[in-house]
Amino acid sequence: MLKVTKIQVEMLKNEANRTRSFNDGHRVFTRYEAIAAHIWRCACRARGHRYEQPTGLAICLDIRNRVQPPLPQNFFGNAIVDVVATGRCSGDLVTRPSGYAASKMVSFCVCQVPDGR
Repeated sequence: MLKVTKIQVEMLKNEANRTRSFNDGHRVFTRYEAIAAHIWRCACRARGHRYEQPTGLAICLDIRNRVQPPLPQNFFGNAIVDVVATGRCSGDLVTRPSGYAASKMVSFCVCQVPDGR
């Protein structure tokens, strides 16, 4: 189990936002996005991937507010979809700042699960 303190989470989030690409959108990364990107980078490093080794990150996305027609207000259950961000070289994720990994993960997921509105 990965245990991180509130301070460590904020440090990861601040680092991802400080090192983000300028062309990846205008909103800040969430805590979830910063932690997921950090884990993705650490997994690539721990596995000893070659620089050009393809890698992927599987995450679940909440689509409750994205589906059309909208779900009923009293909908009970999971409204999630599995998305796998792929096609990234492990070396890019490991050698570039954490903002790079977060931006690649977020931009891929946004393309895969567009806003249904």
